[in-house]
Amino acid sequence: MTATAASSSTPHFALRCRSLSDLSIVDSPPEKDFDNLTRLVQEVVNVPVALVSIVQEDQDRQYFKSQQGLPEPWATLRQTPLSHSFCQHVTRCDEMLVIHNALEHELVSDNLAVRDLGVVAYLGMPIYSPERVCVGALCAIDVQPRRWSATEIQVMGSIADCVSEAILLRAAIRTATELHAEQQAFTYALSHDLKSPVVSLKSLLEEMETECRETGGDPECELLRLSLDLVGRMQSQIGGLSEFHRLADGQHAFGSVDLEKVVFQAMVSLKNPIHECRAEVSVGSMTQVYGVESLLGSLFQNLIENSIKYRRADVRPRIRVECESNEEYVAVRLIDNGIGIPVEARGKIFKMFERLHSRVDYEGSGIGLAICKRIVDLHHGEIDVESAPDGGTVVVVRLPRLQR
Repeated sequence: MTATAASSSTPHFALRCRSLSDLSIVDSPPEKDFDNLTRLVQEVVNVPVALVSIVQEDQDRQYFKSQQGLPEPWATLRQTPLSHSFCQHVTRCDEMLVIHNALEHELVSDNLAVRDLGVVAYLGMPIYSPERVCVGALCAIDVQPRRWSATEIQVMGSIADCVSEAILLRAAIRTATELHAEQQAFTYALSHDLKSPVVSLKSLLEEMETECRETGGDPECELLRLSLDLVGRMQSQIGGLSEFHRLADGQHAFGSVDLEKVVFQAMVSLKNPIHECRAEVSVGSMTQVYGVESLLGSLFQNLIENSIKYRRADVRPRIRVECESNEEYVAVRLIDNGIGIPVEARGKIFKMFERLHSRVDYEGSGIGLAICKRIVDLHHGEIDVESAPDGGTVVVVRLPRLQR
């Protein structure tokens, strides 16, 4: 009879194979994740000793990632030679080992663990690496003969699955961290390396457009104008990618932030577009939050700019910023009378490069709201959208309150 295989779901990306040392499974300090499981074995199976043992035949040892109740000096050493290992048999056969009385069991009766560690009854279940290779055992040990029940065997199999899942999860997290770092580096390199040629291309097209207006015909000028629009969008998207990379990769100093100051600074930065469309922007009483002033400035500048951009053609834009708070969070509501956001589209507006309208109607890179979402996430807050009473949009931003 073999132990139940760990029922892990396949990750959405290929795990990068790595050694148990790289995963800090061997030759590493004790960890709560594994110690909790061996304590669970002690309590549920009612044994004096429980181990997560990694068998390394090439080094003639078994290493205890976690141990409960092991006698000295083994508890401090956290390892034994294989001469003191029952777990090696679990690993070699890749199946559970049930021993009711080691003194009468031919396989282990002469194992030195019986004499030096007092192992008499043993129940061991295979544990696996991320590549599904048996690397050791979760074991329960008693110092006297014992008849292991079917329920105890089933429980041990389930806990062993948890140990394997913990190892798999660690490999997945390491892989995801590396992929994220590589993605960040790629995004930075892409945005950085494209800036210079795009600027050069834009300058060349502007010169050609100037000459075309003087000597060329309308079709050629129109083609150059469309090319300049395309280059402008490329610049906008590259700038957005650079900003998103800065947010994701940067170290930010958090502290007390006066929201009133931040919102008014955003309005100053948007003075020209506010003046051009005669937008009416009002700000209610604001409070302080725990955050990064520069990032919150970018957040509210983006949100106010969006309200101006997506205004109704026949209505004067009106934008109001309100604030309310409770013991934990400050909720800032930005209410406009613009064109609104359909309910079915609200789930995707904060994703990169998502657009609800054509570039002919509304310019933009499709990154602005993704940056807003990223800023709010960095503050451990929430951002959502609702419908305004007059058909416009209400953006609700919840930020951690400053603890005085």
